[in-house]
Amino acid sequence: MSSGTLASPGTEPLGPVPPPARRRRARRTLLLLALVCVLPVLASYFMFYVWQPQGRVNNGALLSLTPLPQSGLSGLGASRH
Repeated sequence: MSSGTLASPGTEPLGPVPPPARRRRARRTLLLLALVCVLPVLASYFMFYVWQPQGRVNNGALLSLTPLPQSGLSGLGASRH
């Protein structure tokens, strides 16, 4: 196993620095990506805690329960050979 070549203290270990325009574009892309990921979470907290609707509207009715018949399915045992 070799350690490779270590940079001396006075040199740049990461290579040349990108031009300022490229850094700005990379930073803008990173911020836009972070905004796209964080914005739905912030919107959900805002909708839940700040902007709550005053009234509730239910557009339906509960169905009444119908019990199943006690006899099994007809013809289930007759089709076996």
